[in-house]
Amino acid sequence: MDLPSILLNLSGMIRDNTLVRFYLLAYLLSWFLWIPLALSNAGLIPLDLPQALFILGAFGPAISALAVTGRYEGWRGVKSLLGRLLIARLPVKWYLLSLLGPFGIVMTVLLILFMFFGPIPDLGFEDPGALTGIFFGSLLVCANEELSWRGFALPRFQKKYKALLSSLITGFLWGGIHIPLFILQPERGGGFQLPLIIPGFIMLCMLLSVIYTWLFNSTRGSVLIATLFHTALNTANELYSSPVHDQDRVAMFIFTGIIFVLSLIIIAFYGTKNLSANPRINK
Repeated sequence: MDLPSILLNLSGMIRDNTLVRFYLLAYLLSWFLWIPLALSNAGLIPLDLPQALFILGAFGPAISALAVTGRYEGWRGVKSLLGRLLIARLPVKWYLLSLLGPFGIVMTVLLILFMFFGPIPDLGFEDPGALTGIFFGSLLVCANEELSWRGFALPRFQKKYKALLSSLITGFLWGGIHIPLFILQPERGGGFQLPLIIPGFIMLCMLLSVIYTWLFNSTRGSVLIATLFHTALNTANELYSSPVHDQDRVAMFIFTGIIFVLSLIIIAFYGTKNLSANPRINK
């Protein structure tokens, strides 16, 4: 697709009230809670705001998706959207991939670190019970995100664009909504400065979005599978801890490189049109 065609399609997207209103409302709801909390935590405003605003802000996208769907498609549309969370009659391989794949990625990061840098000093692994708690604690938040970005937004983008471009746009906007969190929770930056970590995080979301699109289109639009992968990835990133920040930063680069390679493999194997052996989901 050439540049004029992309610009023409983008102008059409801007006239699509459902997508525009979804993103405006999602960002408004989340940032309305996160930005004041970030400023409060930084001591920039004289208010002591409850930390519960962090969790409430995380549900801005899901509230927006359900509200906009209800406004334009009624209760039938809301049931259809929520029904994507119940697409569960799938081959076992998708469950194994979504639950174990992220841990394989993180273990590969550790293996590469060991190969090039030797044993990691003071490396510690989380207790299985703690990881289970992290998994189930993250599950609801990830379901909220996947219902929004993959369940609502991605099919609408895929009506207009190929799956690859749809993935990149979705990933860019998915990453962008997290910007206040790097002020609210500086530890998310892994020791990087904001001018580097924010563009890097958005790029990572765009690459991850290719993988999520592959999962979504390959499983007939299952938000459940995307949610399990997202939750397992969040949990796998808590698998180990090390106080050596230099190696933590190297680990982040290796992790991003692995996601980049996996995205390229999906693109090369399935093509940009569908990123899947199945037709892309566009409704």
